[in-house]
Amino acid sequence: MANAGYDFTWTEMQHSPSVWDAVGRAWAHMSQRQGRAGVRIAYTDEQEIQHALDTGALVLVVPTVDTVEEAKEVVRYAYFPPSADAAKAAA
Repeated sequence: MANAGYDFTWTEMQHSPSVWDAVGRAWAHMSQRQGRAGVRIAYTDEQEIQHALDTGALVLVVPTVDTVEEAKEVVRYAYFPPSADAAKAAA
């Protein structure tokens, strides 16, 4: 799928029994491919977002964001280390 011409592949973590170890092994084969790893995460929390990014996600979909404050938290969690740009985006 990584060479099928799509911008990214979608890994479903919200409605799937997948675990991050298995997802990471699958994404490891994409490093030299055209497509990028994308994921729909299950929860709007720091640990879930950092698992996704640490595993290699370059596309992050967070469907459980309900408020502006939650959206700002997602932006803040997605930056490591925190930067001035992340602080501005979260403000």
